[in-house]
Amino acid sequence: MLTYTDINDYKSICIARSSNRTIRLGTFKEFESSDHVDESLDLASEQSALASIINYFKRIKQKLESEVQNVFEASQITFISPLDWIDDGYKDDLRALFELAQWINAKDNKAKLVFIPFLEALITHLHDSTDINRRFERERKSIIFNMQAASDSAETILNITCFQMQSAKELIVISKSLASSNFLLEPNVKSSKSIRLRSLYSILNSRICRMLVNANAKEQDIPEACKSLLAHLNFIFDHYTFGQYKETRNICISNLHLQKEWASKTLITNILRDIDFQHSLNQICNLMKGSIDEYSTTKNSPDGIQDVILYSDRTTTNSFTNGRIQEALSTAGIIQYGNEFICTPKVIDICKSAMRKSYKMIRMANSIILNEQEANSLPLPLCYSNGLIAPNSYYVQASLHEQQIVLILNKTLDVPSGDDGVKLFTILEKTVEIENLVNAAFDNIWNHYQSQNLQKCSYKVDTDCACCAFTVTNRILFEIGLKPAIMVIASAIVGTVFSNDSFGLYQISAFLISGSIKKIKHPYYLPNTERVLREAIQKCLQKHQTSPMVFFMNKVDDCKMGTYLGRGRYSQVSSTSYMI
Repeated sequence: MLTYTDINDYKSICIARSSNRTIRLGTFKEFESSDHVDESLDLASEQSALASIINYFKRIKQKLESEVQNVFEASQITFISPLDWIDDGYKDDLRALFELAQWINAKDNKAKLVFIPFLEALITHLHDSTDINRRFERERKSIIFNMQAASDSAETILNITCFQMQSAKELIVISKSLASSNFLLEPNVKSSKSIRLRSLYSILNSRICRMLVNANAKEQDIPEACKSLLAHLNFIFDHYTFGQYKETRNICISNLHLQKEWASKTLITNILRDIDFQHSLNQICNLMKGSIDEYSTTKNSPDGIQDVILYSDRTTTNSFTNGRIQEALSTAGIIQYGNEFICTPKVIDICKSAMRKSYKMIRMANSIILNEQEANSLPLPLCYSNGLIAPNSYYVQASLHEQQIVLILNKTLDVPSGDDGVKLFTILEKTVEIENLVNAAFDNIWNHYQSQNLQKCSYKVDTDCACCAFTVTNRILFEIGLKPAIMVIASAIVGTVFSNDSFGLYQISAFLISGSIKKIKHPYYLPNTERVLREAIQKCLQKHQTSPMVFFMNKVDDCKMGTYLGRGRYSQVSSTSYMI
């Protein structure tokens, strides 16, 4: 069972299941501040509020347990903290709340309730998303800029947080190799600052109201007209800037009749020239520039800020103000053109990203620990009478296809005495795209002839030279065409396996190679292709100073190794569900 939760932009906690429930974020702040209340406050009122909060959580627990029995006993709870919760002080208060609500108890391990910063989940989502081209590499420093509404709607809180991508602290205890790899990178907050500014929305509202008053609009129509103009301001700006009616485009809002000179140009020009609006934009630029200069004043310095992320939640998102902030930062040289605001992803995407650390920690534990009970539950008994692959070892299965190689990392496991064979489970899978072998071979031959001072044959000289012909023997095709192409494929297989981003963190004991990169039936090429591929893989392995066994599984009757082919079912060691 997997339960997703998230703190959304409307300051609520959402437990997203078949029946969604929402808890106001103010509930947590009220609970957190309850230990530090003024003595003058009414004690009875305070106790009543605390009891109401705790009972609310208890009712949520009862509802969830009515749908899934013993869900809390078998689950780990992951709490995604908001972006502006930088300090860890809230953790003890929330742990006390969940304990009083009986979601956890005092005897539970601390890992029963895990806190994942929203920043970590967001960065993971941006890194993994195919729609957003963002890459966060080791030791890379970035700044995230976001705005949130203050309790006073007339103000906006600007937060600027600098973070650096580093390995999770948990990896240092487990393995230095893992800690020095990119296996599990997470944002480590270096600094954070906030500033309160007058809300840009409030500035725009005041300016438009004054303009409507000056345009002799009816007093009773002004609030509704202001609201409508603010809602369509970005459309009006785009129409004025990019539309075909730049000069005169009268604005008609409901039944409001304005003067003829009231047009898109008038509205946009007055807003952009507003002193308060310009002052706020300058403050934002100065704050951002100062934060970046704290690390390095040299542009693109390795020690400086490498990336700026503009983030806007749904409560403060206004396309017009976001666009003007983006333009101001770009004009000041703080961001590159095209660096746009990123709005809050879907709840399900953030929750999946928050699951990454738990998933990788389990995957790491699976490769180290498996007790007898869990070994018995794993599928695929294998013929192990000859001991071809040692138990508790890792092997790579490479399935060759014409334009891709599918790599599967499996682990063999010992079975209890009395059982025949071994069992396996799959740890990782990866697909590598390759060029078609025949196309690559002909490209190699063509490049070879081009290097032999035959460039003139690449174009038509005159009518008497319609085409050129080359003599290509079997040996030329194999030695010059196929052999280098096969070497490239072998390098792709071995290079991917030993990359720390793929299987490089595991000690590989064997390669099982099946399939064919091209169905070559010619008796000259078929055996030689397999021989060259085997030799090429061995040569690549020597460069990595390792010598695992290499098996080619092209014979259908090879039952000794054939049973090792395929995927073993992924097994979760802790058998724990996760509640986020």
